[in-house]
Amino acid sequence: MKLSVFGIGYVGCVSAACFANSGHDVTGVDLNATKVEIINSGKSPIVEAGIDELIGAMVTAGRLRATTNSAEAVTNSDVSLVCVGTPSNPNGSLDLDHVKHVCEEIGAALKLKEDRHTVVIRSTMLPGTVEGLVVPTLEESSGKRAGVDFQARRRRVLNTRCQPTINPRRGSHGPPACRRLPSCNAHELECRP
Repeated sequence: MKLSVFGIGYVGCVSAACFANSGHDVTGVDLNATKVEIINSGKSPIVEAGIDELIGAMVTAGRLRATTNSAEAVTNSDVSLVCVGTPSNPNGSLDLDHVKHVCEEIGAALKLKEDRHTVVIRSTMLPGTVEGLVVPTLEESSGKRAGVDFQARRRRVLNTRCQPTINPRRGSHGPPACRRLPSCNAHELECRP
């Protein structure tokens, strides 16, 4: 499966590397050109045991790359994972500006894409945010309809229903960061209803 991962901070970087290690073709997307260059050079922009080696191996294998071009990433993927920050506002509520901005970029790319696409939100947010912010933003930006032309859903980073392993056949579970993330099962990120 081809995945685009928006936001290559801690969650996005680890997710991208682990999904690539699971055999998926992954493109990380970030506004920060320095992070993109670091990933493309086979290094990690974050500090986590074993992630530098994993990113290096996945870049060398051709399953992981990064870009600042959102449209290119969406056009060349089946699924987009949104892993951008949702910092707290002074009143304690979540600042969803980054999520909205990424959804606008994904929507603009979807406008030009004929194939169905799935958007999975991995950013921290309250229940109802997909229906109240993500879907309307994607629909407005793309001119398409959720459930018909694309689908959007929320996925928690830690999901106890998934097996948190990377490659049990080799007896290797990857770096500690990968062991904390659910493995990517094809049925969970299916792009068709």
